[in-house]
Amino acid sequence: MLQRRPNRTPRHARIFAPDADRGAEEDREVPLPGVTQVPRATGIDILNEAVDRLVNQVRPERWILADVSIAPSTIAINEVGGGQIAQCRVRYLSFLGIGSDVKHCAFIMHTSSDNFMCYVFHVEPSAGAMAKTIEAACKLRYQKVLDAHASKSSAATAAIANGKGWGESLREAFGSMRDRLSTSSSRQSLSKV
Repeated sequence: MLQRRPNRTPRHARIFAPDADRGAEEDREVPLPGVTQVPRATGIDILNEAVDRLVNQVRPERWILADVSIAPSTIAINEVGGGQIAQCRVRYLSFLGIGSDVKHCAFIMHTSSDNFMCYVFHVEPSAGAMAKTIEAACKLRYQKVLDAHASKSSAATAAIANGKGWGESLREAFGSMRDRLSTSSSRQSLSKV
């Protein structure tokens, strides 16, 4: 006897898409050698110095096992079974790279106090996948910026398409200002009379 395929999914079995703001999120459990301040926002030499400094100064048994959650807007770093280490906004990520050892992934964040902090992770067998995921989050964030600016510029494009160019728009603005000034000066001269 053939069973019929259900044409409706039970209400409790439906899967809903995640919020549009969060997008696809990826969690990883990786050792975190640490976070260190760096002198500049970009540069593979700066990144490699920070990675080497942390890996050499902090013994592997002292590395923190961290749960790293990568989303298009934030990179949340939490201690496994503990509290929050950092919540990094992707928009302030200034540099991303893999260290001289392919097991080390790091990124540099621009902080509110104009400092640059480098977060270093140790990923087995290779940090390539984690770096690609962070890169994808950066690209999605950048696309959001482009889309936001495109909607603003589409209003200007619509005005130009309707026959209004920049020159005509400026003439209208200065013309209305001139009209207001002439109206106020005529009112002042009438009040003096």
